[in-house]
Amino acid sequence: MSSIVSGIAAPSNLPLDHVNFDLYGATPNQHVFLPKTMYDQMRAGDFSGMIDAEQKQNEDMQPIFDSISEATDNGQPAFNVVTDPQGRQYNLQSTDQGALWILVEQSHAKRDVPAEDQENQTTIINPTVTIGTYSKNAEVSYFSVSSIPGDFEQITALALGAVIGSTMAKWITMPVIERAALEAGLVSAKQKWKDSVKTLNKNPHAEWLEKAEDDAWEELSAVRAKLLPLEDGGAMDAVIGRLAIYPGLVSGVASFSLATAAFIVFDLVWNNFISQDYYLETKVFNFDDKRSWNVSDWYHDNGIVAGSTLWYPTVLPPPVKAMPNPFGGPPIPAEYVSATTVSYLYQNSFTVFDGLGAVMRVATENDPSIGFGMGYDIQRFEDNLIGLSAGPPTDLKVWYHDGSNWAEKGSLNRTIELLDTPEHLNITGVTDALSGAKDNTYRYYVSIGEAKGYVPTPSA
Repeated sequence: MSSIVSGIAAPSNLPLDHVNFDLYGATPNQHVFLPKTMYDQMRAGDFSGMIDAEQKQNEDMQPIFDSISEATDNGQPAFNVVTDPQGRQYNLQSTDQGALWILVEQSHAKRDVPAEDQENQTTIINPTVTIGTYSKNAEVSYFSVSSIPGDFEQITALALGAVIGSTMAKWITMPVIERAALEAGLVSAKQKWKDSVKTLNKNPHAEWLEKAEDDAWEELSAVRAKLLPLEDGGAMDAVIGRLAIYPGLVSGVASFSLATAAFIVFDLVWNNFISQDYYLETKVFNFDDKRSWNVSDWYHDNGIVAGSTLWYPTVLPPPVKAMPNPFGGPPIPAEYVSATTVSYLYQNSFTVFDGLGAVMRVATENDPSIGFGMGYDIQRFEDNLIGLSAGPPTDLKVWYHDGSNWAEKGSLNRTIELLDTPEHLNITGVTDALSGAKDNTYRYYVSIGEAKGYVPTPSA
């Protein structure tokens, strides 16, 4: 089996013994570039610009997803190969209103060995996969970056297959709640996939993909049923196995991040007074250009990760001024800001007369004693509360029940200073509503540091 991408047949018979399958589905570094005006609105608690941009981005990207699916169904290349001014080659699909591209680059690192064995020091090559999107009408550019040990050609083929397969399976375009609900099944299927591939490593052959799909099919069939209907069920059969590997890699393509729940109409009975579902979307933006920040742990009161039992820590590296892209510079026409970001979507687990509370610990990667706690409390019969306090909590449950960590009732925003940082870094949390949110979905966005505005310049 081979997948037609970029005008070439992606090889499916490459040895896989050196590929770390545990990294597929791992959370990539997520970078977002947005107009400074939108950032200023968000910091002030006005979410209208962000919501409008998310809607426009969805509209700009849909024709691109449709083109990828149509080309693949017809056995045609799904991407064009273009070269930027620095000589980097991209797989690009674009319209006048938007673009989606994939860049795979080689990166080199020294393998750690004991001091007495330095003569055996070797260089390992980790392809870095960048999946980028640009929406002209939203003026937003988004990048998802993963470094994956393995063969360059193999990783290139897998990255292209991830986007193609996810598009054909409607993964990218499905509502985020449905996407989250499938992740538990995908994780189980991925494990079965990994077991199959490990068995074949000793004798890889051209049929490894079909064999792995056959072995994993029992687990995948339930996921497949939820992803249907598709016009071409055979196309689904050809790509569904790949999806077991790729949810983390492609999760950011559809919108700003995995848990962006913009404009979802939940197919639930909201008018039932006794049983009430609540959703909380928390985003952390790192605008601090000096430090990496680690979202390391969470605590909940009647909460679950929406659609899944999984919660994952995330490291947010410092933002960058530009990212490689086919256009030679940030494809944003005005002053913009840059951040690394992560989102978590929570849901109340017990819905009878009960709300939802969630707390997270955030600290600098180099010094875990510097950081803060952040929380949000959706209360069933009172206005919600937002929490933010300096110092990373050692006991998240104790932090949650300590009233001093929470803003006064009625507060839509809260700002603190981290005195342990030389510049007394500001941390700001804002929410869009304290009650009555549409579809009972509340947003809580926390910004680390203050963004610097940039004017587009050629990329590095």
